[in-house]
Amino acid sequence: MTGVCPNSGMAAMTARDVDMEVDKMEDVESTGCKHAREVWESSKLALPLVIDQSWTFLDIVQNFKNWEVTQPGLLEKVISVCWGIWKD
Repeated sequence: MTGVCPNSGMAAMTARDVDMEVDKMEDVESTGCKHAREVWESSKLALPLVIDQSWTFLDIVQNFKNWEVTQPGLLEKVISVCWGIWKD
């Protein structure tokens, strides 16, 4: 079926329409990233590890749990910051 967006059921979009939609998505993404960065920086949390892009959510949680002995409450603080980003 030519000219139909497979996931939305909408009629075909012109190349210009697609470009405009991509621009909107990039604006939202960069705004969201800026907001997340500002929240993390204002949290003053010093993370004892670098999160690899290949980690799943559960990998991240497990790695923070591994630091619980030396940094009690770290996982809860990280989750609180994430919640703040998501809810804001």
